[in-house]
Amino acid sequence: MTTRKLRMIVMNGQRIIQALVNNEWETTGTIKKAEEGIKPGIYNIYLAQKPEEKKTVRGQDFIHR
Repeated sequence: MTTRKLRMIVMNGQRIIQALVNNEWETTGTIKKAEEGIKPGIYNIYLAQKPEEKKTVRGQDFIHR
């Protein structure tokens, strides 16, 4: 199984998904409007962990149940 390094960049009310290809970040997909409540910044998606079943997990700006 190959793991792709992905990150999300949020700025000016827009979000961009990028993938690491040949040690360079390339934009994948389209630029979309950021959901309300997401703060500007760079979010390394590849560092995220899957939540455990039946356990409440508090993230930066949301709660996943």
